Amino acid sequence: MIKINLLPHEINLKPKGTASQRDLFLFIGVGIVLLLVGSFYVFRLTKIRKLTATRDQIQQELNRLQTTVAQVEKLERQREMLNKKLGVITSLIKNRLVYPKFMESLSSKLPKNVWINSITTTSSPSSMVINVNGVSFTNFGVADTIDMFEKDEKFAKHIDEINLGGIQSSTVNKDTKSFSFTLSGVYKY
Repeated sequence: MIKINLLPHEINLKPKGTASQRDLFLFIGVGIVLLLVGSFYVFRLTKIRKLTATRDQIQQELNRLQTTVAQVEKLERQREMLNKKLGVITSLIKNRLVYPKFMESLSSKLPKNVWINSITTTSSPSSMVINVNGVSFTNFGVADTIDMFEKDEKFAKHIDEINLGGIQSSTVNKDTKSFSFTLSGVYKY
């Protein structure tokens, strides 16, 4: 086969090495771009693997710490329960003689012709609220009972305020009346 070039000679004067040089430069350029993209991909892949390994280590440590935190919370709850029990026991030990002393003072100082029907108390850490229901055959017995709580040295230093709730009189027989009364106050230890 014969090649005939019909183009003018000026146009056809390309150096024979230019096409292959251009192909070579194009091949080198594409190679450099592929090398840069591959390097970047490998760099990112390595970074992702390191971060994944770090995340897994942190997750394991977090799981270990969560079990430790759960144990600490359980111990804190147990400590609070024990402190409450200890507080109750300490309060009982501290105040174990309050009721006997109160009852001893009340029984020794109670005026004649006065009977106590009931005593109710509500305790708090440093005091107790006392409600006394009693009966007397004279109205002076009720007054003497109030004086006993307010003026007697065993009660006066402990009782903050004594309140008379009310007096009800009733006839026992035709010559005798009884007076029922209620006293309340705060007895401080």
